[in-house]
Amino acid sequence: MSSSVPTTPAGASPRKTEAVALVGFGSFERQSLEAYFRMLVRDVPAFELASRPLAQVRWIVANADDQDAVQQVWAAGRLASTVFIGARAPDGAGMLLPRPIDPLAVQRALRTLLGASLPAARPAAQAPAMSRPVVAEPVPAPAVDATAPAHEVLVVDDSEVARQYLRVQLERLGCRVDVAASTHEARARLAVRSYAAVFVDLALDAGDANELGGLVLCHELHHRAGPRPRVVVVTGRSSGTDRVRASLAGCDSYRVKPVTAAALGEELARIGTPAAATPAPLVLPRAVADRLGTPPRSA
Repeated sequence: MSSSVPTTPAGASPRKTEAVALVGFGSFERQSLEAYFRMLVRDVPAFELASRPLAQVRWIVANADDQDAVQQVWAAGRLASTVFIGARAPDGAGMLLPRPIDPLAVQRALRTLLGASLPAARPAAQAPAMSRPVVAEPVPAPAVDATAPAHEVLVVDDSEVARQYLRVQLERLGCRVDVAASTHEARARLAVRSYAAVFVDLALDAGDANELGGLVLCHELHHRAGPRPRVVVVTGRSSGTDRVRASLAGCDSYRVKPVTAAALGEELARIGTPAAATPAPLVLPRAVADRLGTPPRSA
């Protein structure tokens, strides 16, 4: 049985290949790209698809119109080494190509990124500097007072990648984080616990094809009896219409994915210092009660 793996002629130097991952494409687009990449294995440079974690491949080709795909690339710190295909790419992206997909344009984009990553020629007497992979620099988290009570926050998103990303970032900022994958699960958590803030995606199932579940949850939280949490929409929907609808539904802030740790820190700063845990009813400082639009209660 013959092998499909390209062989290297005797005496020739092994050819270097560049591993590429595809992220977020449907079956038709993925199959088209896979077929094209199979024809590139004998090119120089050779780009080969690899089914490995994003941290273990050199380059990424991602669907810019799939928010989960954008979030995965962002969370892996690989924006600069990614060719995005779609309407809009996040800041820091390596390249952006429009649809419909042109495989030849994808190959040219990868070659452009590869060329930009090569070190400039140096004089022979000068030792070459060590090269580093291009990654997103982490935003330093604000100092957290270990003696202060932590904010309890809820993250509501039907994307597991988005939930885990927000959980990690918020925990680094000193929060205690619960997560919910649906409006139903969020309501169950809100029924038994009070939160300082709720971070909610808009595109949640509301049981109505004409409504966004995130808007319904925003409305419920806005009209919640007693002290209510700060409601922060974190979504991939960036249109002015969606912003207005979210504001009318009662959200306090609107953030477009991918959201940075610095932006999350700004939202937490607007909540203020969390009050120490007390028996119900919840006792809030007057400044926090005024910010939430709720009269302060006394124990």
